[in-house]
Amino acid sequence: MLHTLSVSPWHADIAAMLRLMEHGDDLVLLSDGVTAAIADGRFLEILQSAP
Repeated sequence: MLHTLSVSPWHADIAAMLRLMEHGDDLVLLSDGVTAAIADGRFLEILQSAP
């Protein structure tokens, strides 16, 4: 399944989103959602450890 994050991760329930994801799912970061991929950022490590 393809998931999208288009709002700032500070305004999204990342934990809930990750609970819905399964192995093999993909996540596309759009618009303000790209801030989740900032190097050494709080959310990057969380996203990288997701299934």
